[in-house]
Amino acid sequence: MDSLLTVDLMGSKTIPIKCYLYSPKKDYGMRVMLIYDTGADKTSLTKDTLEYLGYTNFKQSARMKRTALGVFSPPICDLSRLVIGNQFSLLNMPVDVMEIENTPGFHGVIGMDFISRVESLISGSNNTLTITGNLQD
Repeated sequence: MDSLLTVDLMGSKTIPIKCYLYSPKKDYGMRVMLIYDTGADKTSLTKDTLEYLGYTNFKQSARMKRTALGVFSPPICDLSRLVIGNQFSLLNMPVDVMEIENTPGFHGVIGMDFISRVESLISGSNNTLTITGNLQD
């Protein structure tokens, strides 16, 4: 059966999604706010957020990433579990580690590695984002 998540955009220029990120041992976690970003190829979380939960095993990536800020090779972290909008649970998901500070109100972005696996419908008239899909992670 497909999961369904509807987000009220409230006139926002970004699309914030409430998520829950578990610690490496899945024994605790925290609510995080991620931005639904169709321009990002991979889901990314801030290094501060990951370290706060006890993630320390960041792997260096050979993959080069081009952004408006330049070209760089971000470290990668394997998440134990990320729940997107209380509907989609992703296990052992590799994410890019964003080494930026002062990101008030958000902890990272949901990229095309997730978005391409679900159906997304943005309704300007209803001011909503609806995500449907059946992920078997």
